[in-house]
Amino acid sequence: MNRTIDYLFTRNNELASEAFAAYIGSAPDKFGTGGSAINRAIFDVLCLNICVNAVITHVLVRPDVPPVVAVEHILAALVGDEAFSDDAKQFTGWRIRQIVEFLGGRWVRAGVRVRGSRFRTGSIYRMPEAARLLAA
Repeated sequence: MNRTIDYLFTRNNELASEAFAAYIGSAPDKFGTGGSAINRAIFDVLCLNICVNAVITHVLVRPDVPPVVAVEHILAALVGDEAFSDDAKQFTGWRIRQIVEFLGGRWVRAGVRVRGSRFRTGSIYRMPEAARLLAA
């Protein structure tokens, strides 16, 4: 397979670290759903480079739109319709928040309406350190 494709479908190095494991391990599973097979599959997909790159790029380019829309089609293709139950969507948003914050982003606001998506609402974020790259 092509090296670029291999890279995209490999777990992100930052999220494969012990530091990330400790970071997410320190937060309780506030939805009580982390142990389900679907949520494990969602989390595995969210940690792939393709999703991490999509989320971070989305936060930088469209900071007014929740980044869950950036991974919606990837989740549909790799996990299936099960990724869009109400519980699974909450779990997805929670894990995206953990990923963005671990990578240097900060949460701005929850409950932002989303149009044309299986996600009705989501949170928005800012990436202050990375945003300066766009200004260059």
